[in-house]
Amino acid sequence: DEVTEAYYTTGHYSIFIKVMCRSIDALQHVLINKIQTIDEIQSTETLIVLQNPIMRTIKP
Repeated sequence: DEVTEAYYTTGHYSIFIKVMCRSIDALQHVLINKIQTIDEIQSTETLIVLQNPIMRTIKP
């Protein structure tokens, strides 16, 4: 339930997911016990958002 967004992508990564966790310990638990246990996942790279200064809606 920590995954909030998921995208299939082109380039270096096949999939990009966004997870939300309450703490670094919770993030570590998700990575080790949920994501990295999926056989098809060969590796992960973690980026942590420090702040979200730009919030805007793009109209179609």
